Amino acid sequence: MLRTAICTAVLAFSAAACNAQAAAPADPVDVAFTFNAQRTLRVSTGQNFWLEGGSAELGIGLGHGFGIAFDYTGTRTSSIGTSGVPLVLGTATVGPRYRMYAARRWSPYVQALIGEATGMDSTFATPTGAVSNASSFAFQANGGLDCRSSQHIAFRVLDVGYLHAGLGNGGSNTQNLLRLGAGVVIRFKP
Repeated sequence: MLRTAICTAVLAFSAAACNAQAAAPADPVDVAFTFNAQRTLRVSTGQNFWLEGGSAELGIGLGHGFGIAFDYTGTRTSSIGTSGVPLVLGTATVGPRYRMYAARRWSPYVQALIGEATGMDSTFATPTGAVSNASSFAFQANGGLDCRSSQHIAFRVLDVGYLHAGLGNGGSNTQNLLRLGAGVVIRFKP
């Protein structure tokens, strides 16, 4: 039910943004490369741990600040808390983005993305035992601030967000992560 509602909202937003494209010049297309750190809470313990890695994001402006974002993030930790069990987490997500002041020096944005989370090289609980790789639905909501330094280069000063995944963990099978990032943005005129 939740997935259906999210998909319906994304499609409605995309249709509205496509209609807006005909009425106004398109915003720039951008590609961002960022360093990411994600903080999570280990199930049934008080142990927080960090995953670190990077992301590549493609943003396509559709006009009036609306657009679509495609994000792939890969992060890793050598130990989930004090367990000694490593984790590699990859997410591939897509969804609507709204960017304010795309042509100005400081440009804030917000986005809500859905897709897939894939956990690798770890231990994931299943009804029949444990596996080393697993995948699940992922939801990511984040926002940030870009600072343009030239016509084609900007710095992603801050990207802050929330990531939800449902990988098997022997408990609630839920991961809620705080996502922090910063990096560089390359902008192309449409």
